[in-house]
This record gives sequence, structure tokens and C-alpha cells, in this order.
Amino acid sequence: MKGLKKMMAGAALVLLSACASAGTGTAAGSGGRDLILSDEIARSGAADAYSLVQSVRPQWLRVRGDQGRGSTVRVGTTDPATGEAGVGQGSMAPSPNVYLNNARMGAADALRQIPLANVRYVRWFTPAQANLRWGAGNGHGAILVSTEELIQ
Repeated sequence: MKGLKKMMAGAALVLLSACASAGTGTAAGSGGRDLILSDEIARSGAADAYSLVQSVRPQWLRVRGDQGRGSTVRVGTTDPATGEAGVGQGSMAPSPNVYLNNARMGAADALRQIPLANVRYVRWFTPAQANLRWGAGNGHGAILVSTEELIQ
């Protein structure tokens, strides 16, 4: 009976260790599906935060959440004078809000203005998580770009 208890305790310890080391089930060096860490940023070769997200986590830019709230950006148009995307005639598409070090920058297009030189991590927040952190108006989620150390 003692031997069975020891074996069960050992099996439980092995199982707990396996679960703890499994993490999110992502590749080594990856922050997971809701987080892009500095090593992945460096490997991406992207110049700005929009290019990074578009190439590494494109699902963050897809519409989700409450269709009536959040930011909207113009899509499918370019200003011929400035070459700026997303202006003029065109359809309005919902977008997650973008925060740089917790300061609201605007819709997803604001990511184009953030160079990756000092970015430490980029994190996705669901609409519920974003509304809890920054208040109402994040019906399509939020993307946080941070130049600070990640505190987990």
C-alpha cells in the first residue's frame, strides 16, 4: 500500500512538472498567441509595428467583438497627394484600438507610426480585457505596444 502511495505521488509530481513546463504550447522563444516578444520582433525583419503584427499575428487585425464600438479606419483608399493609406472615400472598417505604453494612439493604422527600434513587446487584449484595463470603447479589442520590460 505504501509503494502505491509513493508511485501515485511520483506520478502526480511528474504530471505537474509537465504541465508547468508546457506553458502555452508555443515554439521556443515565442510569447504565445497574445504576445510578441523582443526576440520574435528582431526575427521578423519588420520596420514598424503594423508590419510586425500583419506578418506575425495577422488575426489581431481582424474584426471581432462588438460591431458597434471601437475605432474605425478607412480601408481601400490612398491619398494621392501624401500617399497616406486609409483616407478619402472608402468603406469604414472596425479596428482594435492601439496603445503605446498605455497611451491611446488610435486605430490599428496608428501601428504604422511606431518604429520597432525600442519596442520590447506587443500584446493583444480581447475586448473584455481591453475594456477592463482602459475603459469602455474597446469593442474590437486592443493592441498594446510597450517599450518597457514585460512584467508577467
